[in-house]
Amino acid sequence: MALHDPVALQDPVSDHCYVKVWRRFAERNTRIYRDVFHCVPDDSIGNWEEYREFKRAATMPTDAALSHLAKLQGHVVCFPRRFLHKVSLDTASLAPEQVFL
Repeated sequence: MALHDPVALQDPVSDHCYVKVWRRFAERNTRIYRDVFHCVPDDSIGNWEEYREFKRAATMPTDAALSHLAKLQGHVVCFPRRFLHKVSLDTASLAPEQVFL
């Protein structure tokens, strides 16, 4: 993990370290994985139509993917807390055959 500000890690549980180091790396890594692999669940998907569109998205050429992956820093990513946030996920409204078509 390359750091431009090694002082930020002097107190790894400080708000400064969390925001300036870990969150920044996590957000960047998450964007890279989203662009290259279209991982699901993802916070950019708010409803089923967006989910289907996300799945249909064109794949990235190998050389572009490798270029993006070279920018990863560490293994940290953001947890997708807003996946399908526009959808009521009560069990009465969902059937397995509707979800994965």
